[in-house]
Amino acid sequence: MPNRYFRNVFPDNTNLNYSYYVIWRNKAISLTKWIMKNASSSSSNDLYTGTTGIAYMFYRLATSNTYDTRMSTSYLNKAVEVLNLKEYKFNEKKSSQFICGDAGINAVYAAIYHQIGDEKTSEIYLENFKKGLTICKPIDFHMAGGDEYFVGRAGYLFGVLWLEKVFAKKIIADQDIVELCSTIVESGRRYSKQKKSMFPLMYSYYNKEYLGAAHGLCTILQVLISFPQFIHKEPQAKQDIKTCIDMLISLQTANGNFPCTMNEIGPKQRSEQDELVHWCHGAPGN
Repeated sequence: MPNRYFRNVFPDNTNLNYSYYVIWRNKAISLTKWIMKNASSSSSNDLYTGTTGIAYMFYRLATSNTYDTRMSTSYLNKAVEVLNLKEYKFNEKKSSQFICGDAGINAVYAAIYHQIGDEKTSEIYLENFKKGLTICKPIDFHMAGGDEYFVGRAGYLFGVLWLEKVFAKKIIADQDIVELCSTIVESGRRYSKQKKSMFPLMYSYYNKEYLGAAHGLCTILQVLISFPQFIHKEPQAKQDIKTCIDMLISLQTANGNFPCTMNEIGPKQRSEQDELVHWCHGAPGN
């Protein structure tokens, strides 16, 4: 019996009748009310565990086309209300950190103010987001590991992708995108060579070679292939990325999961009782 996850005992692709949809929709509405009621108790304002994440939830609901105009407007108003719960002071040192820092805060603020038609305020936060580019360009800007998703270059680039979708325009110049992607690849090559890794690109975060989505290789690879302007310009990087993807797939275990880190491969593999099946670590994120 696993200790770290629940087995899924339900069949796939079951056709549920409309009453189930109504039940779960009402539960979701009740949950958002509870979250709104307790939003002010959040100790931070970042995207991961803070009020910006709550504001993003309401923004996502408001723009999802699931609710009528009245509900969408209500959710958008709640998004703005949550933004105003915490005083925000721009922190340049964290301006490139998307999930756990100011890049995510500025991106969400810019999107929400854009949605309500306040383009002047939206542009202020968009410019703050762009300032993060300079911070994360140096290859060693975050000594614990500056390439992953939560605080690293991969997260910043995902922020760029999201904002381009929201605003339907270029956010960062292609030259800067190529430079940032090249830095990620060079960082991975250096670390791989230093540690004699089996992967042509490898990364560490607080001295752990993660493979999962939160801090690991799979998300870094995903963001790199999301920028064709880089892939087409750097054929050797393209080959290294492809090799890494093929090697990562080869590590999938018999039950469909993936190791969390490189030191859990082969005989060091976690027992089924101790497996992680999370978005951060394991198959859901990979």
